Amino acid sequence: MDKSATTEEMASATEKAAGAGNTRRQIYEERQRRRSLTIATVSTAVVAISVIILVPMAPGWDRVQASFFNWDIFVRTFPGLLDAFLIDVAIFAGCAPAIALLGMAIALSRDVRSAALFPLRIFGAAFTDIFRGVPVILTVYLIGFGIPGLGLPRLSLVHS
Repeated sequence: MDKSATTEEMASATEKAAGAGNTRRQIYEERQRRRSLTIATVSTAVVAISVIILVPMAPGWDRVQASFFNWDIFVRTFPGLLDAFLIDVAIFAGCAPAIALLGMAIALSRDVRSAALFPLRIFGAAFTDIFRGVPVILTVYLIGFGIPGLGLPRLSLVHS
C-alpha cells in the first residue's frame, strides 16, 4: 500500500513537472540535487554538533581552553598581533609586484630565441623546473634559513 502511494505521488509529481515543461531527466536530476543537499546538510550538522558536544568532554579540555581560548590573554596580546598583521600586509604589498615582475622576467627569458641570450634561456628553464619539483615547505625552509645565513643587510619595516 505504501509502495503504491509512493508510486502515485511520483506519478503526480512527474505529471506536474511535465506540465511545467520538465523532462523526466530534469525531474530526476532535481530530485537528486535535493537529496544530495539534504544529506550534506544533515551530515554537516551531525559533525558540527558532535564537535561542539564531544570536544569539551575530553579530559584535557581545561588545559587547552586555558592555553588557546583565554579571553584575558587575547585582549592583552591583540594590539601586538594587529601590528604584526599590518607588517605582513606591508611585506605582501611590497613582494607581490616584485614577484610578478620576477615571474614575468623568467617567463620571458624562457621564450628568448636569440643565440646570444641562450644562457638566459637555460637559466629560466632550470629555475622553473627546479622550483616546480621542490616541495614548497623545503623552498620556504631554504629561503627562511638560507638567506639570513648569507649575512646580507636587513630591510627594516618596523620603526623603532
